[in-house]
Amino acid sequence: MTFERVPEMRDAYGETVMYLIGGALLRERSDLPAACRKLIDAIRSSR
Repeated sequence: MTFERVPEMRDAYGETVMYLIGGALLRERSDLPAACRKLIDAIRSSR
């Protein structure tokens, strides 16, 4: 899964969902804290 798919997953599964996004975080491992912030931003902006 990628950060870009968060809105799609939220639409499909609703508010009660767990995102399995480890692969996307690992691809950006050079700055893991920034990748985590990117995930949080993607989740918040898809509301």
